Amino acid sequence: MKPIASPRILPRTLPTALSRILSRILPSILLKQGWQATQQFSRRIITGSIITGSIITGSIITVLAITACTKPSIPVDGTWEYREFIQQVETKQVEKVSVSSDRTQAIATRKDGQRFLIHLSKEDPNLITTLTQHGVDISVLPSQ
Repeated sequence: MKPIASPRILPRTLPTALSRILSRILPSILLKQGWQATQQFSRRIITGSIITGSIITGSIITVLAITACTKPSIPVDGTWEYREFIQQVETKQVEKVSVSSDRTQAIATRKDGQRFLIHLSKEDPNLITTLTQHGVDISVLPSQ
């Protein structure tokens, strides 16, 4: 029995390796079980490829979204407790502080260039005064 149509006509969206494998498998299926069984087999493979592609694309989009929403985007060398941050400011070890626009986090840069993440206390209304009294440069990070 001869195939009715060429089994080498495969969708362009399938990877090359999968196309090669199918080109080898389809003729034997077609000869043994007929054209209808071959079409069903092809549909299952194509559907599986589309679903797998959708899952991979969705995963990539999710990872990118999580990465974009993660704060801070500036690399830091470590974290400081709020108490430790104030002590470093008072001993004039901090050169610059970049505060998040919502005033929940800050990145302090020491005089040696190291950066530290601090979760700010909303209970300290004197933070800006303390920083300016000790000669710390203050900036506000753009909202993300």
